[in-house]
Amino acid sequence: MMSEGQKKLQKGYDHLLTFEAKKGGYEWFGADPGHEALSAYGLMQFDEMKEVLPNVDTSMMSRVKDWILTKRDGKGSFKFRTDGLDSFSSPPADIADAYILWALT
Repeated sequence: MMSEGQKKLQKGYDHLLTFEAKKGGYEWFGADPGHEALSAYGLMQFDEMKEVLPNVDTSMMSRVKDWILTKRDGKGSFKFRTDGLDSFSSPPADIADAYILWALT
């Protein structure tokens, strides 16, 4: 039986799944293309949720990780979207690179 906290977390998890972009990764509103740093953040959150929720979709997590890895630029960095809605959507590349690498580890 789930605790009240687990039920709320499950509801949030189920809602977050609706933001997966069809072409990969996660985006603020579930549209394409996905957002690299946001996808990395989601990956970290889903990994932490596995400690509490028994049904976190590990195949979805693998899909997100694989999608992020397709964004490598071959020079030790990642290719990023530049058409974001605000400044958070386009963080400095070195900070976004470090954040994504942290999430992948």
